[in-house]
Amino acid sequence: MEMSFTKNNETTKMLENLIFYKDVQISHTINGYTLTYSKDLKCFQIRCNETGELAHYSDVKSCELAISKIQATQ
Repeated sequence: MEMSFTKNNETTKMLENLIFYKDVQISHTINGYTLTYSKDLKCFQIRCNETGELAHYSDVKSCELAISKIQATQ
């Protein structure tokens, strides 16, 4: 459980940093997916590098859940 909390805490920090530095184009690659924050759309974007499929997440919690699912599949 403690490990899960630390992982979620790190993910939350990473997502909060994307919002804080929204004027800079920052991306993270996680298991074949690219995570970014769109200043214009005011949402997180996760793109599958293999298919190009793009998903939008309006808040940290929903994006965290999507990242957890990505990490669990690899």
